[in-house]
Amino acid sequence: ATLSKVHGLYLWAGFGGFVLFHQIKTLKQPFLYIAALITIVSILPILYWNMDNDFITYKFHSKRVLHSGIQFASLMQQMIGELLYQNPLVYISCLIPLIRFRKLKSIFQNHTNNQQQSSAILPLLLWLSIPLILLFWAISLFNPTLPHWTGPGFIALFLIAGVYWSETSNLLFPRLIQWAMGFIGFLLIGFVLLVHVFPIQLGSTSAPNLGEYNPINDVTGWTQFSAEFKGLVEQDVKDSAMEEKAPILVSKWFPAGHILFYTARPTQKQVIAIGALEDVHKFAWLNQDQPSLQLGQDAYYIQPSNLPFNPIDLVLPYFEKMGKTDTIQIQKKGLLLREFYVYRFKNCKKLPAPILTRK
Repeated sequence: ATLSKVHGLYLWAGFGGFVLFHQIKTLKQPFLYIAALITIVSILPILYWNMDNDFITYKFHSKRVLHSGIQFASLMQQMIGELLYQNPLVYISCLIPLIRFRKLKSIFQNHTNNQQQSSAILPLLLWLSIPLILLFWAISLFNPTLPHWTGPGFIALFLIAGVYWSETSNLLFPRLIQWAMGFIGFLLIGFVLLVHVFPIQLGSTSAPNLGEYNPINDVTGWTQFSAEFKGLVEQDVKDSAMEEKAPILVSKWFPAGHILFYTARPTQKQVIAIGALEDVHKFAWLNQDQPSLQLGQDAYYIQPSNLPFNPIDLVLPYFEKMGKTDTIQIQKKGLLLREFYVYRFKNCKKLPAPILTRK
């Protein structure tokens, strides 16, 4: 868990709290220290990589959480976001057992013949969930956070809710769970219809940021755009408007990932990141594994309208001139959802500074 997400370390923090407050005798067990040693050994690659990269992982995350000033709006956004992310009815199904804590406690005490074991299960699950959620609530009070950050904390709450509802309902699926399943089914079917049958412009309708905040754009448009972009590139080469090997420049990791997967691979284009490390993320390391931009080279820059950004000030200083900008429209059932702007930059005259410096 720790290798996949930093949150995994919280499992140890939660378990440590459980041991100190509920099962102190566990400190005498050698398996505890063997398990800790295994975790330490497993994260050595993470530690080594960060040492080799100036602890950039932790510097990046510290910028996201170490700010001053109380922001109640950010806290409310975090809490409401969690409610929506987890499915409101599932969230409520987890909340009810905590409100009826006496009933919940008696269920766990009667759930197994081993009294000592039963008394430890509920506190352990609570230690693995509640503190993590409260921690991110506290962080969100001072700095904007993302609702999914508390996701690991809900896993233990799901287990608690499962035990509670299995003991308090005679139905295979309790009513609240049935409603939760129906709700998510309704959302899935509704979204599929919204995307493929009855598309609606749910986002901005203004030209500078057309389609911004429209969830339909998260799942559509890239295949169509990439096909049209491929034709555009072929025509550019035929007309000698651009070099055949002109790369695609990116300055934001989102949508750079989409461009790399959906557009660059089918057109056999190289993707080169320029700009700040906090904007390009992993693409800074991808730059090191491929040829860099060359003097005299042409380059494309792709910008979706739903992710508004004007690349001219960033990119043009490195080139002699900018060519024609094309617009590719993405429509669904005749409805204009967003536009892609294809910028052409000609004759690189100055090389961007490396985002990372090789050691």
